[in-house]
Amino acid sequence: MKADKNIQSALYRHLVLEGTSYDVGKKLGKYIKAETDPIREFTLKPSTLEKTEKAHIQKCIDLFQKYCPGINDEIKGLAEGLGVEVEQLLYYISSYRSKGCCSQMVVLPKITNGGGIYLARNYEYRPQESDLCLITTKVKGKASHIGFSELGLGRNDGINEHGLCISMPNAAPGITSNSIGFEFWFIIRAVLDLCTNVNEAIDLIKNVPTSTYSNFIIVDKNANSALIEVAGSKKSVVRINTSHSKQYLCAANHFSSKQMLSYGKARYWDSVARYIAMELRINDAIPCVDKNTLKDIQSDFIPLGICCHNYSSGFGTLWSVIYDPIGVNMEVCFGSPKINEWHTFNLKNSLNETKYWVILPNDNKKPLWKKLPSGSNICLDFEIV
Repeated sequence: MKADKNIQSALYRHLVLEGTSYDVGKKLGKYIKAETDPIREFTLKPSTLEKTEKAHIQKCIDLFQKYCPGINDEIKGLAEGLGVEVEQLLYYISSYRSKGCCSQMVVLPKITNGGGIYLARNYEYRPQESDLCLITTKVKGKASHIGFSELGLGRNDGINEHGLCISMPNAAPGITSNSIGFEFWFIIRAVLDLCTNVNEAIDLIKNVPTSTYSNFIIVDKNANSALIEVAGSKKSVVRINTSHSKQYLCAANHFSSKQMLSYGKARYWDSVARYIAMELRINDAIPCVDKNTLKDIQSDFIPLGICCHNYSSGFGTLWSVIYDPIGVNMEVCFGSPKINEWHTFNLKNSLNETKYWVILPNDNKKPLWKKLPSGSNICLDFEIV
């Protein structure tokens, strides 16, 4: 029987890293170094380190200490574990920018079955450009947390021991910021390490210099939530709690608040379709939204839901997750939830490493990246992809 070239498998891992910042970094470095087929390089060759880059790295070291104390020690440990110089690590070069695809939804207790609070998100990208790694991190002196990693040390999303959850999608695919500041993975990591509630997370994101185009959704166990839209150094905050008439928030790969529409120069049909799908289906399920409601949205293909299998085009569902801030746990589907199983994790998971093989069925039969006019929320010609 001939193999289907559009069906590929992918290996995901869950790591548990515990100890001082340095210990955690070193353990991560040893893990990366031991890989026979690392997903991507984590280091630069010494010959590529020009004087300007060294100056940039020193500035990063100073700023990292200011906005996320301890991360420099973790980076030193990572370098030790990899057997390289600290200056060679891509995390310094990539996380702070010099001048020069996903969906998420949160629902609050008044519209859920049983009074639950849930933050659900799908993450779409190319598997070869993602860590494909869920990490439980227990650093002495910081909040323990669990979330998907980016460049090893950064995070794409997560929940910490205080029941604070955060996730993001890119808000302007293909657009590069000219602002000076941090990328999303550093910001999310800082929030998980340092914050206990939504107010603290908002203050951190407002004060940290940013160069990312991202839509952050945060929620805590007290049913406070916020959507923070960031376009370089420009930021907008929409808050909700149990006293608000609207008990949910959604975000995809475009800005939705009026004050940020002028920055939405890369609005695509699939993003608007996913946003509309989340809005309509949550509304239809009120007042009995539950995890199954969210999983159905996460599993159904665009435009009925938010799932997609266009992996080779950089738009395949790499994982789906539902964070529960009250229970301080998460349900995760590695790969597409259309065909793969869900798993439950919490901060008590103690195994050092677990592996999960999943199927990624590529499908490029339908066109992607159809651009829309800035601010457009109307798409009438969607096809199921």
